[in-house]
Amino acid sequence: MSNWFIDKRQEDPNDERITTFLVHKKRGDIMSDCDLEMDDMLPFLNINPYGNIVVGGLGLGLIIDELLKLEKVDNIYVVEIDDEVIGLTSHKYDDNEKVTIAKGDARDFDLSQVPFDIDFVYMDIWDNDLGDTYEDRLEVCQHWGGICKECFSWAKDRSKINFEAKK
Repeated sequence: MSNWFIDKRQEDPNDERITTFLVHKKRGDIMSDCDLEMDDMLPFLNINPYGNIVVGGLGLGLIIDELLKLEKVDNIYVVEIDDEVIGLTSHKYDDNEKVTIAKGDARDFDLSQVPFDIDFVYMDIWDNDLGDTYEDRLEVCQHWGGICKECFSWAKDRSKINFEAKK
């Protein structure tokens, strides 16, 4: 029995849009295609990433979908820790030669498994943007940052604000 499912629902009663959620049965909503989630990707997308990109965390594949729209993106190597998430959402990339999905933990993934030189890294492996995830974001980017032009992490600024507020 799977711990994950996709749910489509109206998030805001004043807005007719239907939002898609990736939901974990115990942890609740993990990701959605809401405006906030999309806005969190903009700092990365606005630098016009190109070449070979590693994405930590498959989720709904939103960042992958956006990267595939960019002409200068050659390859996207996704590292996802959860087999069930891979089974639930990876099928939409089955016929796309630019996308490779590997099972593993992006926190300590063996960088030699990536079959190309990495230009950019985008990490979205956290359930929330709380302060207790800020230091983990820094460590993950330190792990990947030495081999690429830039490493981004989802909601890093918000998690930093929440981290500093806890002090």
